[in-house]
Amino acid sequence: MKSFCASQTAARRRKAGAARPTYGGANYFFLAIKYSFCMKHRLLAALCFALVLLPAGCGGSGQGETTNSSTVASHAPDSAEAPVPAYAGDWVALKKVAGKYSSRLLIPKGPSPDHVVIRDLKVGTGPPITRGGDFISHYISFDYETGKAFEPYWGESAGSLAWGKGERVQGWEPGLKGIREGGVRELIVPARLAYGNAALVYVVAIDKLEGH
Repeated sequence: MKSFCASQTAARRRKAGAARPTYGGANYFFLAIKYSFCMKHRLLAALCFALVLLPAGCGGSGQGETTNSSTVASHAPDSAEAPVPAYAGDWVALKKVAGKYSSRLLIPKGPSPDHVVIRDLKVGTGPPITRGGDFISHYISFDYETGKAFEPYWGESAGSLAWGKGERVQGWEPGLKGIREGGVRELIVPARLAYGNAALVYVVAIDKLEGH
């Protein structure tokens, strides 16, 4: 019985030894190639994963810049009114008021500006207007969109006004800056600096500066 068991144990050992792979020189060479190939694929996979994450990080910065620019845009002044088209007529009444200076007029064309536009038709020879100083003038205004007279006061005196105190329309504050006694000036005033309902084209004549 002991002999039989011993023979069986020896047979199992021989069988296990036969199943165990033998690694000769050629086998080690192929195993090294296989290991190198696996490591290369692992490194390539890690590199691809890093490249996928990189744009996501950069994208966060770009989105921040877009948000900042959108915020700035949303805080832009909204007081400027939408431009209106200029009267398509020939502005005969405006030219008649300007008389011999009509060639110097700015004939309204296209959308109205969002700021005061100034054109001296006649440069005065008297003293310049001063802030807070009183002046006597006559003027007329035309609707920029229709070309019709809005304030037909050309033949009348506007009485005594103080420049720089907002006694007429806001557009006169920058519009009359630097004008001299005896001067005639054309002003194109946006609605927001006039009466709020229409852009106006003015012709203003400074008859006298009081106190001079």
